[in-house]
Amino acid sequence: MAVRKNLKIQALTQTISRGLGFLFFLVAARRLGAEQFGILSFALSLGAIISIPMDSGLDPLLTKWTARGEFNLAQAALKIRLLLSTGILMIFTFVAGWIAPQDILLLGSIGFYYAALINIQSHTSYFRGLNKMHLETWVFSIQKLLAILFILVLLHPNSQAATAGILLAASGVCAFMVCRLIVGIHKLEFMSFTSAYRSEIGSHFRSIFKEALPLILVLIGWNLYFKVDVILLKAFVSDDQIGYYSTAYKLLEGINIFPSIFLAALFPALAKQSITNPLQARKLFRKALWILVPTSIVILTIVELSCPLIIETLFGSEFTASISLLRVLVISILAIFPGYLVTQTLIAYDKNLLYAGIALACAGLNVVLNLLMIPPLGALGAAWATVITEVCVTLACLLVLIKNRLISSQSVEA
Repeated sequence: MAVRKNLKIQALTQTISRGLGFLFFLVAARRLGAEQFGILSFALSLGAIISIPMDSGLDPLLTKWTARGEFNLAQAALKIRLLLSTGILMIFTFVAGWIAPQDILLLGSIGFYYAALINIQSHTSYFRGLNKMHLETWVFSIQKLLAILFILVLLHPNSQAATAGILLAASGVCAFMVCRLIVGIHKLEFMSFTSAYRSEIGSHFRSIFKEALPLILVLIGWNLYFKVDVILLKAFVSDDQIGYYSTAYKLLEGINIFPSIFLAALFPALAKQSITNPLQARKLFRKALWILVPTSIVILTIVELSCPLIIETLFGSEFTASISLLRVLVISILAIFPGYLVTQTLIAYDKNLLYAGIALACAGLNVVLNLLMIPPLGALGAAWATVITEVCVTLACLLVLIKNRLISSQSVEA
């Protein structure tokens, strides 16, 4: 029953959050145009890279620790992440101002946005572990609505990318303040900053670092994988080509809402039952797989048949070059949908180090593929590199689960 309830809440949360997030980028793309939207996309990709040490791979661990009642670890991790994000933001802003002073406003605002977002995610990870997922709905809905309101009012046609970056940062700060308000209203004492955090961080740092290190490596791998294409495109193609690619990729991210919702709802139960009832955890895995794979086939067929209509209706004729890119990128959902399941299952079974190895290996593969395919094919090469890498990630994780007998009906040691 808890899984069904969580599924409904996550469906609402992810639909609202991703839907509003997509609406933000749709309006931003139309008002900025392909070139400035490409510049914004590059800055966001760069910001995602520098957010890796801010994140520290803690989101699934925060949910897991909270679900298991390990509140001391969760509290210390919250404060570690806050300190990291503050320090790294300061360093990034200083370096950006030194290397690219003409872009300091854009890069600084994007760095600030990611720092706020990381700490928002800390809170929503706790909310998931406490089965208070409706709070996550409120937080992300407010952040996205504010971002959309800001650009509708303040982002005029032919505006600069820096303006959009500032508006994103403002929405993130407001949402973080909402998170802290929720903590006070619901009296979530273990999420308070006021206790003696120095001793708590020191006493739990080793335990946190031991579990988080593999996921930090995963983050490095995934961010290199998800963002390196835009970074490398910057070296070989024009900003408008980056804008076309980013438009198609945003649509792919929108399509991936279904597995994201499904696994966000399933993961707390999967993490708990991997210890208390491994047999039930394996049953959940098999049921989820039978839902995700057929769904990916249906969605792929629909999108392939309606690509021109989707692009021209949503983004206008200026972005027709995105049609061929979307047709390639959408093939990857055949791997992405089950991929969400196999990667989260590895984390639920505490196979973080194996997951990290796969992520880093596939990130390296993706970099190589992009370097080989972007020069002759441009953005289309980046799209094919994404498809190939997604297939490799899912197959590798699935093989690890099979080898460790974590998804078979046989008794295993979790």
